[in-house]
Amino acid sequence: MGGELGADVDTGDDLVADFDPAVLTVTGTPAEAPDVTFDDLLDGVRAAGGDVLLVPTTPADLLAGGVHTARVVLTGGSPDAA
Repeated sequence: MGGELGADVDTGDDLVADFDPAVLTVTGTPAEAPDVTFDDLLDGVRAAGGDVLLVPTTPADLLAGGVHTARVVLTGGSPDAA
């Protein structure tokens, strides 16, 4: 990898600097999922005057393992939207 043995690892910027994993609790049952479909979400964004753009970005190795990735862009809504 070209790195120096014993050198500190640069993990980059903190994505969630104020996240404290100690606030998470483990329970025996999963949380109940909201009764909302992806189509409902899209309808809500569009009703507010926006749109959703999605670009699949999954490399072949992740796809082979059943993992999917994407970039999602939410366009701004109009101030006149209902």
